[in-house]
Amino acid sequence: MVRLTLHIAAPLAALLHTAAGRTGPAEAATWFATVTGHDGFTVTDEAVADVLASQPSLATVLTDNDQQRYAGVLTAPPTEVRLLVPAQRVNHSVGAGYGAVLGELQFQTAMGTDPSHERLCGLEAHALFAWASHRGDINMRHQFAHFGVQWLSVLLNFGQRRGEQGEWTAAVDAANWLTGVVGQLLPYAMIDRKVRDNVTAALDWQRSVYAAVGDTAAVRGVEEAAAVVASFDHGPPGR
Repeated sequence: MVRLTLHIAAPLAALLHTAAGRTGPAEAATWFATVTGHDGFTVTDEAVADVLASQPSLATVLTDNDQQRYAGVLTAPPTEVRLLVPAQRVNHSVGAGYGAVLGELQFQTAMGTDPSHERLCGLEAHALFAWASHRGDINMRHQFAHFGVQWLSVLLNFGQRRGEQGEWTAAVDAANWLTGVVGQLLPYAMIDRKVRDNVTAALDWQRSVYAAVGDTAAVRGVEEAAAVVASFDHGPPGR
């Protein structure tokens, strides 16, 4: 099993490390690729060019969109090999705040000429929100009516774009994450009309995605949640 995992992962790791300019890790990954069955494996210049063109770094996206002031906080030179996952970009205590920053940038780049910028900002924003939530950040516990709606918007925007491109696996993944976010927003949706409207929009999209992929059980679950939210209109007046 370990050998099979390395056989699958090593070539990709070698490509990504090479594209990022990390010579040492790239050489190690190339060696693993060779010894696990990819005889004569090498990373081609064409493959590197494709990665650089289709998967821009966050630093590139921030710079290209006049947000350089965040690059020093959220990014590091790839050769330092110290930011391996988005959760390492900032301390979880400020993760929600920077998730909101990247979420706003996601919307700003939605009409841009390079869809990879919007996609990356959405993924990075979601990762920071999820990290802050997982760690029980005070902002996510006591200001979820604010940050939760921003997280929901990031997931909804990302999922809609993926669905439009026919990338249904990614769209369904976004829909699944929305279930948890919507669940946490329900108490706020009961008393706040704006939160309720956002939750309703998310549920409508969820229903359409699950219907598109034929997941009838998930459709029923969304319809039940939507009925609960609709009942709030007959409860305490929204603000």
